Amino acid sequence: LKAEQTVRFRSGAGPPDADGIVALTFLDVTPPTPFSVSRSTPVRQANSGFAWTSSSDAGSGLARYEVQLDGGAWAPVGLVTSFATASLPDGTHSLSVRAVDKLGNARMAGPISFLVDATPPAAPGGLSKQLPDNLRQPVITWSPAVDATSGVSRYQISLDGISQADSASPSWS
Repeated sequence: LKAEQTVRFRSGAGPPDADGIVALTFLDVTPPTPFSVSRSTPVRQANSGFAWTSSSDAGSGLARYEVQLDGGAWAPVGLVTSFATASLPDGTHSLSVRAVDKLGNARMAGPISFLVDATPPAAPGGLSKQLPDNLRQPVITWSPAVDATSGVSRYQISLDGISQADSASPSWS
């Protein structure tokens, strides 16, 4: 890729017809400066937002940024430094961003992998208590909940609408 520039010169000595025009060609093979990209929205959102630091190009100038989602086609986003996806399905995704100068040289940031888990886990079932009913501190158990995307990290236990505790296992006493 190249940029052309015309230079006029005058000899200063000799006849006026000694002036000339020379076309010089400069090669710009340097990509824009490095930059970084990060996710700006929580995992539980299906619409994911991203932001990146600015890149620049001292040679031909920065033309645009482009994004690539899940290895698909590169899509131009102009000179903005943020991007929001459309609603994505639960699962692992990837995003790359590249800065492109006016001569087509590019520098990429990423890919970064990110998880979308907008679907809550299935409710636990099989709630039961240890007998007899007159225990001061009953033991409550239940069937584990299932979350296919990110798993279940804890259960929030409430008694008569008042939060009591969190439990990593399917039981509480």
